[in-house]
Amino acid sequence: MTDSNKARNLSRRGFLKTLGIVSAGFLARPAAIRASNATGAAKVGVLIPRSSLYPWLGDSFTSGLRLGIQPSGAELIIEDTGTRPSLAVEKCRRLVREIKADLIIALANTAALNDLKPTLRDTRTPLILATAGAVVEQPRSGTSSVLVASLDTWQSHWALGAWSARNLGTRAMVAASMHESGYDSHYAFQMGFESEGGEVIATRVTDAPFNPGGVHAFLSEVERLQPDVVFANYSGHDALPFMRAWANGSARAALVGSPFFVDENVLLSLGVAALGVRSVFPWAPGLNRPGNADFVTTLRKGGRTPDAFSMLGFECGQAAANWAGAGRLAASSDGPRHPANPLYLREVTRRGNEIVAELGKVDESHARILALRSGVRTGWTNTYLSV
Repeated sequence: MTDSNKARNLSRRGFLKTLGIVSAGFLARPAAIRASNATGAAKVGVLIPRSSLYPWLGDSFTSGLRLGIQPSGAELIIEDTGTRPSLAVEKCRRLVREIKADLIIALANTAALNDLKPTLRDTRTPLILATAGAVVEQPRSGTSSVLVASLDTWQSHWALGAWSARNLGTRAMVAASMHESGYDSHYAFQMGFESEGGEVIATRVTDAPFNPGGVHAFLSEVERLQPDVVFANYSGHDALPFMRAWANGSARAALVGSPFFVDENVLLSLGVAALGVRSVFPWAPGLNRPGNADFVTTLRKGGRTPDAFSMLGFECGQAAANWAGAGRLAASSDGPRHPANPLYLREVTRRGNEIVAELGKVDESHARILALRSGVRTGWTNTYLSV
């Protein structure tokens, strides 16, 4: 079977269910507007942020997107939104008003939906919003058709915290970068840990201006306080200084981390120091689900590193291909919110992130999660993970 045929078959296997795609509205773009491209390919505008800390973000997402949308023949028009959230609104306006894009795919935080809504509402343009799922906030329905694809990062952190308290010990310390410290996912680990009787005895933002000792000061605290668990909330290039310092220290706590701390793109740089680090995520390269092996193989043959964002892009591409064929964004039969995704406990081995066990779904009705959902946001939105 050729790679292109494999890609086509993936769309028939329900692969969109892997990470969960939800509908926050069901209105299709009017037939009169879509008819403008009736004799040619549908135009799909794509908004991609830029990041120096996570420089492969855009390439990963678009490589998966191109693979997923391939059967539809739709034309992708990719716009770089830089590091300013306001630029995404400007580019979105240009795509739908000047270029006449039929569909928008935006890699952004769910909070960006409020900024994009006026343009989408005025032009009645459907949107696929791709997000890392770092905030608990749920998008509200609008007059435009909106589909949300999420990596469910905050659920992963909660589940890791709960599992750690049950299996590794009841005293934890948390280290994070400035870039990760402003999202709900940062606090989700602590809440999950405490939900199982654990206690987080210290939390440090190691690169904050008021913490001049940085990672080394944190590790000195670890040696002094002797926690059972250390949760490392870093991603991209920020993961490297922490891991190097950890490898050269004498801390004996179990090290767990955000899935982006052990992202496939940084594992080679982390080296043997990352062996044994556990994380939780709804995806891993060796995930035993229909289509995943083909997806991973196809990207590797194309010289790409399969990672969570490339799969997120693939899912958005498949949703766009389905839209191009049906003229509407397909919605989950479960209503406006998707069911919790399967979450997997992973461990870094010499073969990369390998799945150890499937964990139970996160109970999103838990009182602590409801408090997090209704709580006041920090206001910190780092653009590179504005996803």
